[in-house]
Amino acid sequence: MKLLSKKQLKELVLYSPQHIQRLEDAGRFPKRVRLGNCPRSRVGWIEQEVLDWLQSRIEARLERTFPATQEDEDSIEAGDSLHGASRGIEDSREIGTPVPGATGDAKFSGMWSFVAG
Repeated sequence: MKLLSKKQLKELVLYSPQHIQRLEDAGRFPKRVRLGNCPRSRVGWIEQEVLDWLQSRIEARLERTFPATQEDEDSIEAGDSLHGASRGIEDSREIGTPVPGATGDAKFSGMWSFVAG
């Protein structure tokens, strides 16, 4: 068994220490192993647990399809926009308009903004 240091973990996972802590607290990332008895003692993560977590993220990426939820799928089948104003989100400009600062034939393909409601 191999333990990963904070530096090794950051190189492997690419998340900030604060975000890793939030994921751990939420039960969505492998828990660290405290190597000493005091609160500021050195910690490490079991390499295989982290690799398994990364593999699950890769598999989840491959399984994702759009639309992501049944509600979105039902909405599309009913002819509604994916995120309509009834959900507090509206399209901020027309699709097909030029994108400011873009070169060539770049056109706006969809932008959503939150509205009060």
